[in-house]
Amino acid sequence: MTMEESTLNYVLMRPRCLFFKKLTRDFTVTNRILFQTDAVCVEYFSAAHAKLALLFSPQLRGDLSGNPDQGVRLLQQGFDVLAFKINNEDWFQSVPANLLKALANLILRRRYQETVAYGTALGAYAAAAFSGWFNPQRALLISPQFSVDDGFALSQDCTFFICYDPHSSGQQAVEKLRALIPDGKLRLITVPFAGEPSGTCLMEAGLLAQLEHQVLAQAAVGDWTFRRAKAGSVAYLFHLGTALLQRNKRNTALGVTAKALQINPQIGSLHARQAAILAQLGKHQAAIAAWQTAIALEPDNPEWHYQLSLGLLHLDRVSEALNASSHVMQLVTDNHGFWGYHSNLLWRNGQTEASLAAILTALELDPTNAHYHAHKSGMLQALARLDDAILAASDALALAPDDQALLAHLNALRLKKQQSLPVPVLPPMVNLDQLLAPWR
Repeated sequence: MTMEESTLNYVLMRPRCLFFKKLTRDFTVTNRILFQTDAVCVEYFSAAHAKLALLFSPQLRGDLSGNPDQGVRLLQQGFDVLAFKINNEDWFQSVPANLLKALANLILRRRYQETVAYGTALGAYAAAAFSGWFNPQRALLISPQFSVDDGFALSQDCTFFICYDPHSSGQQAVEKLRALIPDGKLRLITVPFAGEPSGTCLMEAGLLAQLEHQVLAQAAVGDWTFRRAKAGSVAYLFHLGTALLQRNKRNTALGVTAKALQINPQIGSLHARQAAILAQLGKHQAAIAAWQTAIALEPDNPEWHYQLSLGLLHLDRVSEALNASSHVMQLVTDNHGFWGYHSNLLWRNGQTEASLAAILTALELDPTNAHYHAHKSGMLQALARLDDAILAASDALALAPDDQALLAHLNALRLKKQQSLPVPVLPPMVNLDQLLAPWR
């Protein structure tokens, strides 16, 4: 017997009094950590049930303690739980193969009547990839991701129930798994417009526990009520709205977004979605109000401040647009596009020195942008720094040699130097028509 098997034998086979105990409504749960590193924790939760659930749970927020919510529900449904928890995105490869082998041998000796596997996203991948080690009777995979590696060992006897959104990018992973799963061993459960992972939508609709029980405890999907319950899910309404926008059905998408906001008005991304649609429909004042509500809920989102600024600029409210852009610059300092736009607003607001400083920052981040060099030239010209303006215009033309406006500007600057003639100041060449397109 290896050291891993010896240790796990002690954990699984010793009298229950050695375990930490926790009382639930009608049974006592004992738990013990079987394996732990900074990245992975394998923990066993036992209530002396006759069935075992292997739960693969990515905990990407970093906390590996305790039984995940799915594990709590599985205990209540009559399963002991062996929880594999990771806090990284390494596809559960931080779980060593010798540990899997030791666990599989000890589970066999424990003689559970039935073993099932369950996971979502990366966890669904692991439930499939490690099924060959444990040979569960059934596996519930919610929105599985997919990656082939040396640790992939698919069971040939397990029946796989895959729940996914057929309109999402997860369709590709399902097709790859479908090619590996033996004939007759696959059951597909589609939840259109649930998004990824679909479990979020199912939980909001009050269906996740039902699905877990039907697949893992009853071995079949019975009366499936997603069609009736989906309207209560914000995730479903959000992803349906996305699909409607892709089909250019803006008014319908706006109505769907309004329904989602009735369910939960505290989600900033819903107000942002509403704002974007209103802008596309030409309802600019309402769009600005929606952006302001989104920002009030999530004030650290720079994109929303930027969109608010664009909306205000579209209505020629330049000083307010500049104020919104200033919030962007407080949140993001390494985006040359934001600096270029901010410089443009400063110039429009009569702050030429500040505009020059901002465009110089943009050039530090993107030194090969001809528009920024041209804008720099215009600001230097406005500040009566003619020689520097000529150099900046020359740099711009070197990067965009076919730009006739730049060539005319450079020639005019050179002529002014020779003859001291007035030259119109070249305005910033940031393409505001393109930036403001969503507001038109």
